[in-house]
Amino acid sequence: MSIHPQLLWSRRVRTNDIALFLCGAFREYWDVDGALRDCGAKPARDFVPSNWAMYTPTKWDWATLLGSIGLFLTLQFYFHSLHSRMISISESRELIAQRKEGKALKPRVLLKRR
Repeated sequence: MSIHPQLLWSRRVRTNDIALFLCGAFREYWDVDGALRDCGAKPARDFVPSNWAMYTPTKWDWATLLGSIGLFLTLQFYFHSLHSRMISISESRELIAQRKEGKALKPRVLLKRR
């Protein structure tokens, strides 16, 4: 951490354009420096033993992945079907009979929400 953000508490620094520019330049330097340090570290030279070798999933890892996808799709279908609209069979049969007879359909609400 640097101390330059604390300089902004001073009214003299906040009202001086050059001082504000220098504070912004220092901040940009610290951001770029931190990003370069983060990206520049080599993952191969890590001290955590789990990172020393390449990871290969087992059959249990694949089973967990496929099971979680299956559970997600099942629950998605279940919750979607709860909020879907329904048409009763008796109204459907009535509409089919009216269509066969050639009668005009009466304007009324056919879809009901739960």
